[in-house]
Amino acid sequence: MQQPKKKHQHTVPKMFLSAFACEENENQIFQYSRESLDVFPVAIRKATVQNHAYSIPDHPLVHELFLEDSFMKLESEASLPLLKLRRGERIESLKKVERYRISELFAVQFKRTTAMLQHRDSHASDFARPENTLAYIEKHHADLEKRFGQLEVDKLINRTIETGMGLNVPRQQTLLHAFIGLPRLTDTIFRMNWRIERAPCNQFFVTSDNPVFVRRRGRPRDTHLVGFERDDLGAEVYVALSPSKFLIASWDTPRTRKSASSSRVFELNRLTVLMANRFVYASRKLPSVMELLVMEQDFRLELPDLIGEVLGP
Repeated sequence: MQQPKKKHQHTVPKMFLSAFACEENENQIFQYSRESLDVFPVAIRKATVQNHAYSIPDHPLVHELFLEDSFMKLESEASLPLLKLRRGERIESLKKVERYRISELFAVQFKRTTAMLQHRDSHASDFARPENTLAYIEKHHADLEKRFGQLEVDKLINRTIETGMGLNVPRQQTLLHAFIGLPRLTDTIFRMNWRIERAPCNQFFVTSDNPVFVRRRGRPRDTHLVGFERDDLGAEVYVALSPSKFLIASWDTPRTRKSASSSRVFELNRLTVLMANRFVYASRKLPSVMELLVMEQDFRLELPDLIGEVLGP
């Protein structure tokens, strides 16, 4: 089935960005460019939009893929619990299912940022070789069978063998692989200790096109990604919920919600800028953000070797 020429899909849902809407216009948000250092208001509905971000044309399993439709359902289920935290309700007041929905949303968002999607595309040509396709199927056979059914998996194997061609559409394998591990990542975030820090008056948190990220505590310029479960390395998950609230999940002893100092707001915004792919977003023009963009202009994260990650040793 031929896909439409254009299909605009958000790599960051509007529910994330709307919390940072401009005071003057709730439909806009200030966008800061890491490359050009420009800042100007953009429509939220157009921010982080990518053409066919999740489309996989002519894929034999496309009708079953856990992608855009599932994202929308997940966002809907997580929106109310997330709104509770933005409005100031305590984390302890969330029901377990509400906390799990937020964890699930964070896990999906971590997997689907523009940077990760583009990184997968840059590696995907290696999967066109039939031996790589078959190796991928063998490694993840149980997960694929559970998700798509044995019949569909057998069809894919037979087609690969008969035609001598792997899955030759650039995003198929890497997108599939990206979302197979979601339940484990969701459970990891759910089990971490959460706390919310609040910005003082006239201080504001910012977000980016990579709004859910993991860092090693005390190592802001570490160029490598660290696993969420690595409590031995001080792994922490960071999410700006709104201009006034910032959620941190870690393996440390739980701490109560606290007010952040001005220097702490600057520190958390620095992490957000460091981990942004192309754009930082805020509810207003902030000189401190421009200062951070200049200060950290040369920093780029080293993303993982996805081919090695998928095919393994």
